[in-house]
Amino acid sequence: MFPSETGYPPQPGSRTLAGLALQWNVGSTIDRQFVEVFTPGALSWPTNLEMCVGHVADKPIARLDHGSWRIAETAQGLWVELDCPDTPQGDEWLHGTRFGTFFGWSICFRGTTAVRTWFWPEDKFDLPVCTISQATLLEVSIVRRPAHQTVIGVKSRLRKQGICGPFDDIP
Repeated sequence: MFPSETGYPPQPGSRTLAGLALQWNVGSTIDRQFVEVFTPGALSWPTNLEMCVGHVADKPIARLDHGSWRIAETAQGLWVELDCPDTPQGDEWLHGTRFGTFFGWSICFRGTTAVRTWFWPEDKFDLPVCTISQATLLEVSIVRRPAHQTVIGVKSRLRKQGICGPFDDIP
């Protein structure tokens, strides 16, 4: 990669990371102990929700109320977009999705036992299933190994692949 005259890598296209942080009604195996499934509309979040790298909560990289990232429920799942700043750190996040540093999004949430439904399959080799119908997001992170099936990429590249989110009409 050749740096531009600014000393940063060249910036063709978008500097926005985007994708599904969570897909509704899709089971994900958690720690090989159980399968977790979120129902549509299960998540709520505060207006000051933070974005982190690798769930390091004491070093947030963006806040929802500052406008540097966006989150919305879609028919498929929880859509997230992060605007990467024109800094070495922003370049690291942006290029990390392309070169293997980050493979997806991950969420940290708080639910209660009252909104978790457990199901134990009759086959003794199947894992129990926990369906979450109500929870509050505590933070969202870009991570190397997401627990859930996620989609992450540079927004312009996702758009070419036909993967679009609710904010695509926003410049």
